[in-house]
Amino acid sequence: MSAAKQLLDHKLLKSLSPLCDLTPDMLTELSAKSRVEQAVKGATVFKRGDRDHRTLYLLSGKLELTDANGKRSVLAANTPAARQPLDGGLPRSLTAVAKSAVTLLNVDTSLLEMLLNWGKDQSYQVSHLETEDEDEDWMSRFLQSKVFLRLRAENIQAMMMRMQEVPAKAGAVVIRQDDNDDNYYIIAKGRAQVSRRAAPGAPPMKLAILGAGTGFGEEALISNGTRNATVTMLDDGVLMRLGKEDFIQLLVEPILQRVAYDKACTMRGSDIEWLDVRKLSEYAAGSLEGARNIPLGELRLGLRKLNKLHKYIVFGNGENRAAAAAFLLSQQGLECYVLADGLQGVPRAALVEVANAEPEPLPEPTAPDNVVSLAPADEGRVEALMHKAKSRVQQEMRRTQAAE
Repeated sequence: MSAAKQLLDHKLLKSLSPLCDLTPDMLTELSAKSRVEQAVKGATVFKRGDRDHRTLYLLSGKLELTDANGKRSVLAANTPAARQPLDGGLPRSLTAVAKSAVTLLNVDTSLLEMLLNWGKDQSYQVSHLETEDEDEDWMSRFLQSKVFLRLRAENIQAMMMRMQEVPAKAGAVVIRQDDNDDNYYIIAKGRAQVSRRAAPGAPPMKLAILGAGTGFGEEALISNGTRNATVTMLDDGVLMRLGKEDFIQLLVEPILQRVAYDKACTMRGSDIEWLDVRKLSEYAAGSLEGARNIPLGELRLGLRKLNKLHKYIVFGNGENRAAAAAFLLSQQGLECYVLADGLQGVPRAALVEVANAEPEPLPEPTAPDNVVSLAPADEGRVEALMHKAKSRVQQEMRRTQAAE
């Protein structure tokens, strides 16, 4: 298959899903790192079982798709189905052969996942309001998250009261890619930029602008991992900071549902799916029969391929990554369970070898830079802001009780 150097304009990219969810800056970055490829009639685009980390779209021509049972179908360009990625799951469940000369868009899956990871459900603008209105505005935006619909109002109140207000100057680095940090943050005032280096020494790539009411930093806290991006203040602003222990206790644990392996086995059915969120190399070494593999780092992209009517039993080697994945799924309204103790609680005889799996390349660590410290805020202002937060939470509690 030969590469055709062709300018990818935003109009083309915006016509495809999920590229249509990206900001103009993200589309520009994606366009520069994607390419258009051509294949002659009869060429095999990919085979069932392949793991090539490409997100492909059919731009012109026709493809013949064959499933595991030998059933064949034809996909034509410029149809609603062609606006979706070609057999996006890994490993590939279909074999695709060019039924005519075809043109394909080749997008790097890791890059797309990273852009979607920071582009979805983020706030890109912040209104310049007076301090009192802005304090209430960030709380209102934050409490609109789907996660809070599953929490008791008492948990929300306790979380608000345990937060610490932290002033942050423009240019201050709140969290650094690949660093460890034991806090969850919410922007109360100002804006922050999310960026990431794709490789050591590479220039930082802008992923998103976060506004008031936006929380960040949860994934690394739940999975006990390192930060996957850098967040830098664009304006002089104020952050609300919640410690890891309080975040897990008040926000994460109440919404997680755990299930033992024996119990999970009895839940098998057409609407039950096993979801392995380990890295591909771990998955290849052995997994549960019939389990689908979407590594935690690719889960935001994989969300678009999950059936919201299904229930998911999420697992890893232990519980950390599975808990982070379950929290992410819950944010999107999916019903899921964390396999208690992960594969450590599963009989070895239940693990099966995974065919046609290839190791996943691991990114090199980014060299650390100096981080601007964030000083504690004035106690009087913290007390005033917490009083307002308490009032807002009490209003939410009354609404919840009235609804019940």
